[in-house]
Parts: sequence; structure tokens; C-alpha cells
Amino acid sequence: MTTPRPIKAPHPVGFVVAVVAGTAAHLGVGFFYLLTGLVAPTWAVVVLILWWVVLTAVGGRLIRSHSPLGLLVPLVAAASWWAAITLGSRYLGWVA
Repeated sequence: MTTPRPIKAPHPVGFVVAVVAGTAAHLGVGFFYLLTGLVAPTWAVVVLILWWVVLTAVGGRLIRSHSPLGLLVPLVAAASWWAAITLGSRYLGWVA
């Protein structure tokens, strides 16, 4: 005889809306990461896109564990992209 599986409660609507909004924001920031090739050299584009993929994986793990920190991932992605482009243009001579 098998034991019945416990029934999981559905996610609250607010959580689902926040996850969808956070995912949309992260995809929007990803668009800027792809546009980095207009300003930065190829090596920097590759590094930045790899960083975005790492942030995507971290965000996915945080959201699956129901951590509210998962919603900060798009902000970290945007801030790190802005910092990389700003520092690259200031100190490495990247120009559009």
C-alpha cells in the first residue's frame, strides 16, 4: 500500500504576479546586455552575457525556493550592466 502524496497549496496570486514581473524585467535587462556589442569589445560582451546567464540561474533557484531575494536579480543585473559600461567607457575607452 502506498501513502498518499500531500497536496501542495497553490501559490498566492501576489507571488505569481511578482515572479512574472521580475522575469519580464530580467528579460528586458537582457536586451541591454545584447546591445552591449554596440559599445564594448567582443570579450566584454561575452563576459557580460555569461554574467547575465549566471544571474538568471541564481534568480531561478531563489524563486523556486520562494525567496523574495529573487526579485532583486533584475536590479543587480541592471546595476552591474550599467557599472560595466560606465567603467569600460571611462577607463578602457569604449565608445559607441
